[in-house]
Amino acid sequence: MSGRPRFRFATSLLLSTGVWLLAAISALPTRADFNEVLQIICDEDLPIAGDCDATADGLRFVNTVAVSSDDQHVYICSSLADDAGSEPLQNESLSALSRGIDGTLTLVDQEIEGSGGVSTLESCRGVAVSPDGGHVYTAALVASAVTWFSRTAMTGALTFTAGDSVSDGEQGSELSGATAVAVSPDDAHVYVVGRTGDSVAAFSRNTTTGDLTLLANYIDGIALVDGLDGAEEIAISPDGKHVYIASIEDNAVAVFARDDDSGSGTFGELTFVEAQFDGVGGVNGLENAVSVALDMDGENVYVASERGVTDGDWLAVFSRNPATGALTFLQAVQSSQLEVSINCSGVGPSDSSVAVSPNGVFVAVSEPFKGAIATFSRSDTGIVSLVESICDDLFVLEDGIGSVVDLAISGDGLNLYAAGGANESLATIDYECSTMDIDLELMSENVSTAKTEDACRSIAVGSGYNILAAGSVIMESPFISVSNEVSVAGELTVLTSVP
Repeated sequence: MSGRPRFRFATSLLLSTGVWLLAAISALPTRADFNEVLQIICDEDLPIAGDCDATADGLRFVNTVAVSSDDQHVYICSSLADDAGSEPLQNESLSALSRGIDGTLTLVDQEIEGSGGVSTLESCRGVAVSPDGGHVYTAALVASAVTWFSRTAMTGALTFTAGDSVSDGEQGSELSGATAVAVSPDDAHVYVVGRTGDSVAAFSRNTTTGDLTLLANYIDGIALVDGLDGAEEIAISPDGKHVYIASIEDNAVAVFARDDDSGSGTFGELTFVEAQFDGVGGVNGLENAVSVALDMDGENVYVASERGVTDGDWLAVFSRNPATGALTFLQAVQSSQLEVSINCSGVGPSDSSVAVSPNGVFVAVSEPFKGAIATFSRSDTGIVSLVESICDDLFVLEDGIGSVVDLAISGDGLNLYAAGGANESLATIDYECSTMDIDLELMSENVSTAKTEDACRSIAVGSGYNILAAGSVIMESPFISVSNEVSVAGELTVLTSVP
């Protein structure tokens, strides 16, 4: 599936006034399809499913998507049961899909609510794969439960064993309205947030069986814990030392320190550090916070907000203190800053989602009300700049990105996967950045020659300049100017040289 409507942020590269440039391209990119939708898989009962690339049952309101650590499989969970369509009607499902060479997906297995002993997937909202690849965990809102399945690494297939779940109240757990689940980087613990319970529950994990044992509950307003009212999403820092939770009712991100000492008697337990609230202490961009993500180096925390009819908070950017986990506000991005074609269609209000590419170059953010997914570049400090966006076109029957509520990027960085929510679909998007060898010879004092092997990385152009090339850019000499930390997208082409 190609040629989908795309809105490009930049088609030219500007350098500061008066800088003369002579540029030579020694090798053009081998790919020109960055951010292109490769495949749409739709629920087979969707009225326009015939216009999708593939169909499967059990994709009603897919709310969550995760990629296995070995990059071989993708897991999604539907939050609604069939209410119409082919018989027999199917309940909520956890689906396993294998990745092809280009990242497109093939369904290999499903675990279905009410089948094979599974009874805790009602309104499934969260899914996580353990880093060791041994198990897949789900969080279900109506079932108020966390459930786990053994995973076969070669095929991605899942196996449920009776008793492999913990429901609200069992073991003394607070799991009311479970919406998200995360496994610690060391595979030792699982954390589940509850929207109704305003809580996060910490469990120890048996790495062989996947079994969970409650360690503690952390509840908003108890023992000085704050910022968990309407806890929605969770992320753990790559070093395993801190936990971050986005909360929609508190308009906040809560920060906890995690005991990562395996020899400690409180291994895996959490200690409340702070909460950052929208509108407090200069912080902005956290109204209706629903999604949280960190870069692989753990330098920044990104929080996305629910989007609705009116423009408002969309993304908040923080720097992270690696020792304490505390956050410092850096930037707020409003949805009004994303301009899309009038042909773009979405739904709302609905959750946005944020994901950071493994190489730390890009931040992807969905805007379901505008039917769009935007790609931002990251500066050295974590500040983001819009590169481009793609959107769902009213005149294309099924683009699959009109109501994206969750995003996941494969570990190899080649694909972005988008859970379509109300669109009842899963999109596979090409996210590979072109590689080229660029030589820049600048005819100006105090500006040095620069060379890069990777267009996804920055091209340094003198002091204070940082250009990111990752798509279509036309540099029109001789009057090329450059501004600080410009982000551009596409194939880099030089039309003329400096005389």
